[in-house]
Amino acid sequence: MIKVANRSDLWFILLMNLLLVTASGVHELSEEGESYGPIKPINCTFGIPFQLEEGQTLFLENGKIKIQSLGVLEDSRCPLDLDCVWGGEVIVGFKITENGKNISNFNLSISEIQKESSFRRIDRYLINLRDVVPHPSINVKIEPSNYKASLIVHKIDSLVQDLKVEDETTQYYAIIALGSIRDIDVVEPLVDVLDQDNDSYIRGAAAWALGKIGDLRAIDPLIRAFNDNDSYVQWSAAEALAEINESKTVELLIQALDDNSSDV
Repeated sequence: MIKVANRSDLWFILLMNLLLVTASGVHELSEEGESYGPIKPINCTFGIPFQLEEGQTLFLENGKIKIQSLGVLEDSRCPLDLDCVWGGEVIVGFKITENGKNISNFNLSISEIQKESSFRRIDRYLINLRDVVPHPSINVKIEPSNYKASLIVHKIDSLVQDLKVEDETTQYYAIIALGSIRDIDVVEPLVDVLDQDNDSYIRGAAAWALGKIGDLRAIDPLIRAFNDNDSYVQWSAAEALAEINESKTVELLIQALDDNSSDV
């Protein structure tokens, strides 16, 4: 004989089933059963800015590489409604997993003092933190979960191709991005820009990037740029040579102190 549950038992069973169904909709699961939290993951579209919330995951290579936002770790930026003597910075943490294994954690930041954002190379890709919203405001507390990091991901090969385009803004961004990640594989394309581009601003940026990378192959091209007719290119080359700091560049920089040009 089967025992029939009383009314209170039935209500308890129904309540537990309801809770289980609700909980199953809270976390998105991968095919392997991995939980990504309450926020749906984003599939990366290269070259298109997007926003990532705390706990949200970005998929590269159809999920082979996953980048999860750990949220804002620090926000010392000047409030929008206040004039600050010194600027601050905002730092966002991230976690990388590849094929289900935790690879590393890293931070990206935006500095108000240096007026620049940070880049990170991940395999064949480059990720750039462009902004973090909302910005601080006086007497307004921002909950960690309310922050959104504005990011953009590029293929490094695409950035190398952008060195050759005619649009100066695209060209300049590619130079700064490649220099920031200090990738020695892009030295030769940057040297081509330094030697051949007609725009002195772009040549100066290429000199800066070569100095950041610090590869010795850049010394001779930078010495040539040091003798450029444009003072901005000269100055950028001098700074780059100082960063590389090889013995053959020291004498050249010392001699530059006697240069008649006030710009060098």
